[in-house]
Amino acid sequence: MSIKTLPLTIGTQTLIDVCKSDSGVTGKKLRETHAKLGSLVAKTIIQDYQSENFAVVIMMRSGLSFGMGIA
Repeated sequence: MSIKTLPLTIGTQTLIDVCKSDSGVTGKKLRETHAKLGSLVAKTIIQDYQSENFAVVIMMRSGLSFGMGIA
């Protein structure tokens, strides 16, 4: 098993900062930000594991938007 991380760019850090509970961001913007992070994770999965199947388990609340970004 290996652990992958997203490259920490200014854009990635901004998305992460928005998702933190102390950011004060709520609603549509927060859901969209979680989905964007999920999409970045999906790109990493596709790049590194092109020929493998994956199951994504998502938790409700913010995890749903994040998971939909991966899907």
